[in-house]
Amino acid sequence: MKKLAIIHTTPVTVEPLKELARQVIGEIEIFNFVDDSILPQLAGNDGDLSAVEYRWMHYAQFAEQAGADVILSACSSVGQLADRADSRMSVPVL
Repeated sequence: MKKLAIIHTTPVTVEPLKELARQVIGEIEIFNFVDDSILPQLAGNDGDLSAVEYRWMHYAQFAEQAGADVILSACSSVGQLADRADSRMSVPVL
């Protein structure tokens, strides 16, 4: 079975995105990484992604190591990090 890892910056998106993924993709194993400190940190530093990049990239690496076939960033605020990770990972990062 294919595996989807989702990196969240709020717990609010966990269940809705799991449900949506199952509706769109069908049978898939989904696992989640949630770090709800990222958005407050970005809000407090004028959106400076360099302050959270190391941590977020590690979540992507952990997902890859856990066998994810694809990694989804659930937050548009860190979209640039997903783009950077996509060029570094052996699996797609969206």
